Amino acid sequence: MRTISTRVVLWVAASAAMAGTAACGGGASSSDKASSATSLGALSVGTRGDLPACNASTEATVAYVVDEKKIVACVSGTWTAVVFAGGSQGAPGAAGAPGAPGPSGADGAQGAAGAHGPAGATGDTGATGDTGATGATGEKGDTGAAGSPGLSSLVAVSTVAPDDPHCPFGGLAIAVGVDDDGNGILALGEVDQTAYVCNSSIPVRARKVFVTAQSWSGALGGVAGADQKCQDAASAVTSLSGKTFKAWISEVGSTPSDRFTKDGKFVRVDGVQLASTWDRFFDGYYISLDAPIALDQNGIKVGAGVAAWNSTASDGTAWGSPYDCGGWTDGTAALRGLTGTALASSSLWSEGLDYTCDTLQHLYCFEQ
Repeated sequence: MRTISTRVVLWVAASAAMAGTAACGGGASSSDKASSATSLGALSVGTRGDLPACNASTEATVAYVVDEKKIVACVSGTWTAVVFAGGSQGAPGAAGAPGAPGPSGADGAQGAAGAHGPAGATGDTGATGDTGATGATGEKGDTGAAGSPGLSSLVAVSTVAPDDPHCPFGGLAIAVGVDDDGNGILALGEVDQTAYVCNSSIPVRARKVFVTAQSWSGALGGVAGADQKCQDAASAVTSLSGKTFKAWISEVGSTPSDRFTKDGKFVRVDGVQLASTWDRFFDGYYISLDAPIALDQNGIKVGAGVAAWNSTASDGTAWGSPYDCGGWTDGTAALRGLTGTALASSSLWSEGLDYTCDTLQHLYCFEQ
C-alpha cells in the first residue's frame, strides 16, 4: 500500500508527456500518449483572485488553486477548471473467518427452598474508610518507529496539436499521478488520469516584439549582424529563450518584408497588442501601432529618446544610402542612419530621426 501526501507539485513536461483518450475535459487511462509537449508555465495560488490575467503572456499556464483544491489552465484567454474523472472503486476485502463456539457450562443442581425467618433490625451505617495511597507511575514505553515518508502528487502539462482527436483546435493535456519512484518527474507508468482543456478555435499566434536594452553604433555587421544581436538579446531571457528573433532593419535588397514570418498578431513582451496583422504595420489609413513598442526584452520600459536603427520607410521599403550606415557596416560620423522612436505609436516608431553612425542606438526585434 502506498502512502500519498497532500502536497501537490506542478511539474511541467519538457519532453514527450502523457495524454489520455477522453473528450475535452474528461479523464482517461494512463496508457495513452500525448501529441506533443513544450515547456510551459505552472504556479500555485491561494485563491482565484490571485491568478494573473489570462492573456498572450500567460497562455498555456497551469495553476493549482489551494482553497478550491482545483487545477485550472489558461487557454484561449480564459482560466478554465481542469475536470478529471473519478477513480474506479477498489475491490471489496475478503470476509473474515467465523470464530469457534465456546463450550457450554453444566447445569447446577437446584437447592431446597429455606423457611422464611423473621426480618432482623437494620444495623447502623459504618464509617467511611480512608482513601488508599496512589500507586507508583509505570515506566515510559519505547518510542515507536517512524513511518515511511509520503509520496507527492505530480501534474504534467503538455500541448495538444490541432486536429488531435481530443481537441480539434489544439489545447492542453493535464496528466496527474503519484511520484512512486520519488524522482520528481511524472513518468508514463505513474499517470493515474489525464484531462484536456481545449481551444475553442484555432488560436492566433502572438509574436513578441521588443526594443533591445543594449545599443550599438551603425557598424552592426550588416542585416545579418543585426539579426544576431536580436537573437542574443532574446536568448538571455528565460521567457524568450528558444524562440527565433530578427531585427526590424533594412538595406537595399533586404527588408523585414523580405525576411520575416508574417502570420499571427504582434505583441509586446507584456502581451499588449501592437498590430493585429502584419499588414497593419503598413496600413496608410491607420499609420500607427495600437501601442508603442516601449519595452525591452526584460519587460522594462525604455527611457524617452531611445531610438532604434532600421532605415525602414513606413511602407516597408528600404531607405538605403545615405541612411543605412553603408549597409550597416560603418560606425563613423561620416555616414548617417535612419532610426525609429521606441516610445512612439505613430509612423515615427519606424520612420523617425536620422543620426550619424557613430552614435549608439538600439534595435527592434521581432519573433519569427
